[in-house]
Amino acid sequence: PVDRTGLALGPHTSRVEATDAAGNTGSTTHAWTIQMAPDTTAPVVTISGPPSSTSSTTATFTFTADEPATFECSLESAPFADCASGVTYSGLTPGERVFRVRATDAAENQSITGYVWTVTDSTGPVVTITSAPASSTSATTATFEFSASEPSSFRCSLDGGAAAVCDSGVSYSGLAPGQHTFLVQATDSAGNTG
Repeated sequence: PVDRTGLALGPHTSRVEATDAAGNTGSTTHAWTIQMAPDTTAPVVTISGPPSSTSSTTATFTFTADEPATFECSLESAPFADCASGVTYSGLTPGERVFRVRATDAAENQSITGYVWTVTDSTGPVVTITSAPASSTSATTATFEFSASEPSSFRCSLDGGAAAVCDSGVSYSGLAPGQHTFLVQATDSAGNTG
């Protein structure tokens, strides 16, 4: 056999000629074409987005592929829709968020690349004192009831003293005549206070 290597893409013809002992010749040819192998490789997408943890409720994403491609985007479980690099989402609520890009190349190969980040809760709970002594009273005891706009733990302080863990309905007794100040602080699960 004879081997040919390093052949370029495109059509080729090989001819073989044989000569016998009497000097007679015969020949034959074989034609074939070397085609490019089909593209079965999906595009590789690189995404840039917000920090892994941020209090911003707006997020902008830029992305590129390692070959010409069209893009579709999805936030959370939303259906994919045509998009371009620089897409922005706003009004995001706290929690873990997932952004995905689907890239399709000319050979219809597809890849999906995800980007995960967390929108942190940066808003403190709103605390309301629902029951307290009258602004002027002769009573030497005081009971305070309060609530918060979201699940929270509470710390209370009287007259600037050290804050201590408390619950709604906290009472103080033996109060001296004069002005007094009660403070209640609520802390939510994200560590925000009000």
